[in-house]
Amino acid sequence: LVASLFQRVLQARGHQVWLAADGRQALEMLRAREYDLVISDVKMPGMNGTDLHGELRRLQPILADHTIFITGDTVSRETRQFLEQAGVPHLTKPVDLDAMEQAVSQMLKRRKQVHG
Repeated sequence: LVASLFQRVLQARGHQVWLAADGRQALEMLRAREYDLVISDVKMPGMNGTDLHGELRRLQPILADHTIFITGDTVSRETRQFLEQAGVPHLTKPVDLDAMEQAVSQMLKRRKQVHG
C-alpha cells in the first residue's frame, strides 16, 4: 500500500516507477532490464534489503551505489551498521514525500554526472 503511494507520487513528478512485491522479485526485475536507481525497504519478508543490496553489489555495483533505503528501524545496531557500510541515502519512516523526491532527484543527478 505504501509502495503504491510512493509510485503514484513519483510518477506524478515525472518518474517511471516499477514495483516489486519483495526482494526476490526485485532481483528478478533487476536482472531483466536496466534501472537508474532502486528504492528498497531494509526489512522485507524473504530477501530483505540487506541481502538485496549484497546481490546488487555482486551483480550490478553501479546500481548498488544508486540505492535509497527506507527504514523504520534506526535503533538497531545491525540496521545502523548496514546503512553506514552501504554508504547510500536512507529515509526514515514515516517517509516525507518531498524528502523522497529530493533524494530521488539527487541520486539521479549524481548518477548522470558519474555515469553519463
